[in-house]
Amino acid sequence: DPNYCKVLIPLHGCSEADKEGAPLFDPELNALFVQILKNRLGGIIEIKEAPYHINDPAFARVAAEILHNMITITSTLQASGP
Repeated sequence: DPNYCKVLIPLHGCSEADKEGAPLFDPELNALFVQILKNRLGGIIEIKEAPYHINDPAFARVAAEILHNMITITSTLQASGP
């Protein structure tokens, strides 16, 4: 059920080691990872992309908003019953 699972991808890196200027910074490899993930999960699980690094406060706000919406939708669905 897509209400219960979503993937949020930080387009500017997923760790301290791959942020710009860090030893594992490789935008082309990150783009390849995103493309493969979308090819494998697209259509099955909703994938959202955020133009931030995973440690950016803006990424945390986007993630919190998505989680809040998922909780709200799930609570509404459960309250309405089968």
